[in-house]
Amino acid sequence: MSNLFSRDNLRISRTRNGSWWLQIIVACLAYIVANVIDYHLTIYGITNTVYREANPIVQGYMDLFGLQRGLLFYKAPMMGMIILAVIIIDAMYRNKKIRFRPVYILYAGALLTTLGGSLWLVKF
Repeated sequence: MSNLFSRDNLRISRTRNGSWWLQIIVACLAYIVANVIDYHLTIYGITNTVYREANPIVQGYMDLFGLQRGLLFYKAPMMGMIILAVIIIDAMYRNKKIRFRPVYILYAGALLTTLGGSLWLVKF
């Protein structure tokens, strides 16, 4: 029987945990950067086109708090909740309760957010 706390086992454990945190951090950063880009593109689109925000909830925040603050007051808590949910789901993944990698949620969210924000650049 091998020793559970041998140097080799601890080294492998540290590498896996470091890799795990790095994956979460990179996915979170990609999601945050996509949302910052979407924030700026939305402000650009609303101020430079005749179009309004398509999401009625976001539009309500912008009507209530103003363009920049309203968008920020909506986006910041939503990003926080999604990132927190992914971290919780990732703990379930590491405990083998689910079978898909939760960081993919953030990558998909980053891609869709960037695509949605980039629609402000398209001239109809």
